[in-house]
Amino acid sequence: VIHKSNPKMGTISISSDFLGFSSGSHILDTNSIQSLSKISQSIMLPITCSKTNATKNQNCINGLIPEIKEIYVEGHTDNLPFKARNGIRDNLDLSLLRAASVANAITDHHKAKYELSDIFIPLGYGDTKPIINYQEPKSEPKNRRINFKVNLNKPWEHAN
Repeated sequence: VIHKSNPKMGTISISSDFLGFSSGSHILDTNSIQSLSKISQSIMLPITCSKTNATKNQNCINGLIPEIKEIYVEGHTDNLPFKARNGIRDNLDLSLLRAASVANAITDHHKAKYELSDIFIPLGYGDTKPIINYQEPKSEPKNRRINFKVNLNKPWEHAN
């Protein structure tokens, strides 16, 4: 699975393997940057609505989209111990650097049109929030992921 979304939690999750991070690296390759630019197009509409007057934009959902405050870019790793190298001490460092690489790739791609440095916030969780939990260290692809989590200015309310 390349990505999954969870509207109730306000998250989009993308496999780190899909993003092309090699083992122990936080550098995005050219293909990964191109993939992120496609993904970011779907994320950008809500952000552009929050930065403009939503009532003048036909594509904005009334009352919801202008409420986006920030989007957390969360990095997660598997629970295999990381051997310190290249200034990266552990899985926590690696996950933060991967999240920052993704956030930077998105903001760099759209910087000509929008000021986004205050919207995309990288966070690293290492192996502390696994999807699949193992007692022993294991290379588990589902745990290696980047999540985008939308934070709203106020809780979302919708009519029944």
